Parts: sequence; C-alpha cells; structure tokens
Amino acid sequence: MLYRRLGNTGVSIPAIGQGTWKFGENKHSEKQEIEALRFGIANGLTHTGPAPSDASEPA
Repeated sequence: MLYRRLGNTGVSIPAIGQGTWKFGENKHSEKQEIEALRFGIANGLTHTGPAPSDASEPA
C-alpha cells in the first residue's frame, strides 16, 4: 500500500481509499461488495468513504 503524508501533520495515510456510498443498494452485488472490502482491508485499506459527493456522480 502506498502511503502519503496528510498535509503538515506528519501523519501517514494510505493514498487509496474505497468509496462505499452505493454499497447495500443492490442485493445482487452484496457478495462482491463484501469481497471488495475484505480484499482492501487485507491489503492495508484503512479509509472508506460513504459520502455521496466524491465527484464521481452528482450529489
């Protein structure tokens, strides 16, 4: 996992997070969503973003 410093805080955070805003909306993709989260966590993921406004879709 690639880490970056958070501003001037000296704190290192993963450069990649996982958006989860649409998770749970489609019962057919539930298994894949769980697998994606588990894969991320197993590979060092510590940040998820449930916010509806991440610039990938209109809020």
